[in-house]
Order: sequence, then C-alpha cells, then structure tokens
Amino acid sequence: MDVAALTETGGLLFATKFLLASLQFLWLYDYLLTLGDELQYAWQGRRSWVFALFVANRYFPAVYILWLHFVLFHYSQSFCLHTKWVPVLQSNAITTLAQIAVSLRVYAITHKNTTIGGILVLQIAAGICFGIFSAVEIGLGPLQPFPDINLDEFKLCIFKLWRVGQLAYYNLAMTFDVIVFLIIAIAAWKERTHRYPGIPSILDTIVRDATKYFLLISSVHLLSVLFVFVAPVDIQLFPPMVNMVLVPVMTSRLMVSLKKASVEPEAAWTLQSMNNTTLARDGTVRFAFGGLQEIPLYPTVTDGEGMLPGATP
Repeated sequence: MDVAALTETGGLLFATKFLLASLQFLWLYDYLLTLGDELQYAWQGRRSWVFALFVANRYFPAVYILWLHFVLFHYSQSFCLHTKWVPVLQSNAITTLAQIAVSLRVYAITHKNTTIGGILVLQIAAGICFGIFSAVEIGLGPLQPFPDINLDEFKLCIFKLWRVGQLAYYNLAMTFDVIVFLIIAIAAWKERTHRYPGIPSILDTIVRDATKYFLLISSVHLLSVLFVFVAPVDIQLFPPMVNMVLVPVMTSRLMVSLKKASVEPEAAWTLQSMNNTTLARDGTVRFAFGGLQEIPLYPTVTDGEGMLPGATP
C-alpha cells in the first residue's frame, strides 16, 4: 500500500472512530434530556408487554454503545474476527424492535385491520431474514486487510458488506417506513371530521412524531443505499451506525410523547381514532397504554361539567 492510499485509509478510519464516539455522546445526551419525561409518564401505570417493548427500545442501544466501546478501545485481530456478525445482528434487532412498536400504533389506528397488520408483519419478517443472512455472510467472509501499523487510526474492525443483502434490507426498511407513514396520513385525513374545534387529538401527536420519524430515518436508509454503491468500503457502515442510534431514539421519543399526550388534560382522543378507546358516560375517554387511563373529553370550566374551551356555564 503506497503512502497516499495509506494516508486516505487512516483518515477514513479516524473519521469512523470520531463518528462512533459522537454517536455514544448523542445517545447519552438524548437519554439525559428525556429521562424526566420517561420517569414521569412511561413508568407510570400498570406494567405490560407494551411497556416492556418501550424499555427494550430505550435501553437495548446501550448494549450497542458498549460494543462500540470495545471496538474503539480494545481492538485486536482476534476480537474483530470473532465479532464480525455482531453489528449486523444488533442493527437488525434494534430496527425490528422499533418496527414492532410503530406497527402496534398503526394497527390500533386502523381499527385492527388484519390486512394491514399482515403486511407489516411480513415486512418485519423479511427484514429479520435478510438481517440474519447478512450476518452469516459477513461472519463467514474475510476481514478487510490492513497494514500492520501500531497507530490508533488503524485499530478498528472493518469488514466487507454483503451488498445484495444490505440493499434488500435497506429497501425493505424504506418500504416499511413509507407504508406506515401513508397509513397514518390517511387515518389523520379520515379523522379530520371527527374532532372538536380547539381540542388537539392524540392522533395529532402520532402524525407529528411519525412525520419526524419518517423524514429522519428514511433519509438515513436512503443514504445507506447510496453508500453501498459509491462509498469506500472503509466507511460503508457510517449510515447503519447512525441508524442504530437514531431509530431507537426516535421510537422511544414517539412512545413517551404518546403516553404524555394521553395524560395531559388538554389532549383528547378523537372519537374514532383508535378502536381500543371507549367513551364513558361521565365524559371521559378510556384507553390502554401500559394500564388504564382516563382523560376528560372536554376541559372542566367552573361548574365541573365538561365544556368546550371558551364556553360559559
């Protein structure tokens, strides 16, 4: 390897290490930033499997962060050789957890439509299969050859991706994102006539957070596809590494935001937004998110009766 190629490789590997360290700080910063809302809203009420799903989305990335630490500071040829498959399976697990959480919200707002539910399940299953195949291919493949130089820039595990598997995986993920976003947008459009003026709907929260999720995560997936085609092999894992942090961060924020909106007095369900809601005689809406919650359909004014904002008793 000539000096120019050696310098370029060292620069790319150093940039990779810088990105990995930045992702660790990003996850920690977001965790501390949202810890208050998590303790106040997500951990309140009855514990359920939905709550367990939130905890998995929230804390599984910490496992990935620890693995990044070993990659950054405990490099060895033997370590790289025996852990080549780890990042692919971690990425697959993180994405799958997020897709399950998002699918449950979509399944609810479509009134448990089995066709839509089946499509989403097939999408998730296909992604899992391609993720496993990619891990096997990478695990059986060789490491990238690097010069035996005792410099920090060259102490990093880099391996060749299975291009076909990665492209299929990214395209499946983008297809899932598009389907989910369109379903939520259509549901919001249909519900526009079933709401009361001045009272925000929890579906509004779902639409707002889903839009942020779709724009950010789909951009990363698209960037991943472009990197597979045009980027040097040394940095083809840039987008997947970013994805493994941003996906759980956005999913956890979405789940906490939904729980927060459900217990805030100014937020109310639309009457037909989710089929796991029921309108009680006392003017409250009952719904389940890790436990039974009751939300006033109308804010209380002065006489204790449910009234629209601005109404007088």
